[in-house]
Formats: sequence, C-alpha cells, structure tokens
Amino acid sequence: MLAAVPALGLGETAREPGGAARLACRAGWWGEHVGTVRSTDLRHTPVVDLVDGWDDLWAAPERTDELWTAVPRLRVPLLAVGGLHDPFAADTVRLAREWGGPSRLVLGPWGHELDAPAPGAALAGRRIGELYVAWARALADLRGSKEFLAVSPDSNGWRRSAAGGAAAGGVAAELEVVRAGFTADPENPFRSLPLGARLAAAPPNLPTATGSAALLLSPPLRAGEVRGGVSVTLTAVADVPDADWVVRLSLDGTHLAHAVHRRAHTPGEPATFTVDLPPIGRAVPDSGRLAFEVAGHHWPRHARNPHTGEDPVRATALLPSRRTVLRADARIPWHPGGADTVPAAALPEEVAS
Repeated sequence: MLAAVPALGLGETAREPGGAARLACRAGWWGEHVGTVRSTDLRHTPVVDLVDGWDDLWAAPERTDELWTAVPRLRVPLLAVGGLHDPFAADTVRLAREWGGPSRLVLGPWGHELDAPAPGAALAGRRIGELYVAWARALADLRGSKEFLAVSPDSNGWRRSAAGGAAAGGVAAELEVVRAGFTADPENPFRSLPLGARLAAAPPNLPTATGSAALLLSPPLRAGEVRGGVSVTLTAVADVPDADWVVRLSLDGTHLAHAVHRRAHTPGEPATFTVDLPPIGRAVPDSGRLAFEVAGHHWPRHARNPHTGEDPVRATALLPSRRTVLRADARIPWHPGGADTVPAAALPEEVAS
C-alpha cells in the first residue's frame, strides 16, 4: 500500500484533528471541483452558506471509525509519504503509526503537491516516484513493523528517528510566559499565515502586541534539530463555554507549524489540555528559542469559533472571549545535529531497506 498525502475521510478533510473547521482551503477546493461559490467573503455567516452543496461536508463525522478500527488489523506493507507543509501531515503520521503491518513513513519539505513545484529538490535531483519504485522493489526485505520518520531539516541530507518524533531524543521544558492575556475577537481575528512565511519580527517582538495572542518562549536549546511533532500542554482560563486554542510555532521569525484544539470550558475556571502540532524538520542554532503564539482564532485558514458552543460553520452570532495562559509546558523532539544522517543521494535505497 502506498499512501501519499492522505486524508482518509470526508470529515478529516473538513476539520483539523483538534476539531477546528478548515475554511479557506475547503472553500477554494469545493468551489473549484464541486459546488458554486455563493460568496467570496470568508467572514460571511453562516459558513455553510458560502458554497452550494456544503451540508454533506460539514455533517460528515470528524473521524471515520470503521476505517480507523480496521487500520491496525491490516498486514500488507505500507509506505506513507507526506509533506511538512501539507494540511494532512498529521494524518500521514497517524496512518503510519497505527498501521498493523510493516510500515515506513517519509516526510519531506513539500506541500500537498509533493515535489511537483520543484522536481527533485529534496531528493538529490531525483523525482519522488523513484522512491516509490525503490520501496516496491525492496518489499521482500521488509522486517517487522518498525517505523521511521525521515525529514529534511536542511539541504545536507535526511534524518531518521522514531515516528512521532518526541519519543526519541525529545526534551520536556516549561515555557516562559512572556505575555499571558489576550482577547479572541471574531471581528478582529488572529490572522493565519502560510507555513514558511516570515513573521513581522522575531521573538520576543512578534506581531501580536495588539493583544490578539499570548506569547510563550522555550528555554534556549543546544545546537541540533527539531524533528517530529511538538506538543504543548496549557493551563489556561477562558470566559466562554466553548473555545478554540491556536498554537503557532516559529523559530527566528519563520512560521514552522500550527494546530488548533477545540474544547468546552467552565467559564472562569482553569483547564489543562494538550495541543499536538504536526511534524516539522528544522535545524536549531545554539541557544535558539522556539516561540509559541497562543490565540483563539486562526482566520481565514479556519472558521471563527463563535464561543457559544454552536458549530462554527453554522453559527451566526460570534462573541469575543478573554483568555489567560497560566502555565505552559512543551515536549520538543530535539535531536543532536546531524544524528542518524542519511545522505540525500541515497534516500530511496536507504528508506526502502
């Protein structure tokens, strides 16, 4: 089985693993392939009325239970290929992790198109199809179900570690809360940025001084690489019964990853919860500090939470929310620089075997 940038159900394409509704990419895709776009104003409410025929998408379950129940029972070999800039990177990792048979996971510096925009850029001049062919030819040599995560944090080669990242070489750290309080206002939402985009300034002067996000910093890290998914555990307070918690990760002013976690709250009471970010691959300089912005919206990439408990795609009344981050801890998949290097030119054969 070869699965490239997989999203394995209608509900999985519509919502993040944390429950937030994807907006901009879904409006574009459905408008191009399925229904007529009624409005290009992504502030329009209810969201479900933006595109003809959207009821089926937003009514779909967030998890296809029948499929995910079957995945651990499958025994055929799997090659799961994803992109670090692909919206479904976390789905790719999850598929490889839960697969019942032998599996290999490969993540590269691509988006949903994999290496189509820049042929061979991450594979020493080869096309990704050569990786598929090499893996298929090596199937007879696969043993067991050990998984590898091969990501490319720089142009010097690929790295190997356990799938999921943090279990091998990870560090636990309490984050410094530089700015604790913010207002999540749907009329002035925290704006989303493309992965890899430059922020207006490097930390601690990130472009959120208007109060639309909290700011957290990791302790200084040793020179090395962050490889895999970062997890952030927040203890925080919201004054509404339902809230989205956005965590955007950056290093030296470059946006590396983001995740959105939706949860119910008892207004005014502290709650502790974990936000799992999708995998990244990035070299970290000595004393480098990861920056985490914590916000309540991530628009227009995601629909704005109305803070009432109503489904964000069907809500018409949107209320502001005041938030405070009391404490934050992170699990960071840090690895020594260059550890487990696989030369870029040898990638297809090495990963296949």
